Amino acid sequence: MTTTVIAPPTIEQVCALAAFATARVRETTDALKRRIPELAEGAEKSADAALILRVPEALTLAIGYYEKTLLQQLEWPDGNPGILRQAWDDMLGLCAGWRDHPELPDDLREPLATAKPLEP
Repeated sequence: MTTTVIAPPTIEQVCALAAFATARVRETTDALKRRIPELAEGAEKSADAALILRVPEALTLAIGYYEKTLLQQLEWPDGNPGILRQAWDDMLGLCAGWRDHPELPDDLREPLATAKPLEP
């Protein structure tokens, strides 16, 4: 079994990945709202529509959670390398679907290229 060692991120990489991922979620949510009238702003929403809109909200919360955890570990003098490594692995896995996106910042291409998508 081969293990890929992922270098710890920089504060700039963490912030850039969080901003990039949040923007992708927002774009997708906006596209859904344009294509499905019931999801549009101001439309009366059924329980199913509300459920659909909770998915991007949850993804945005997860991105924010990983960003906060990573920044705390990077900024604290006695941060835990294991927590840092796991949170970075998880955030990369969460964002792996965007590894070929043309707007992905260059310094994130290598970490995302080797990221293993999250599995249940």
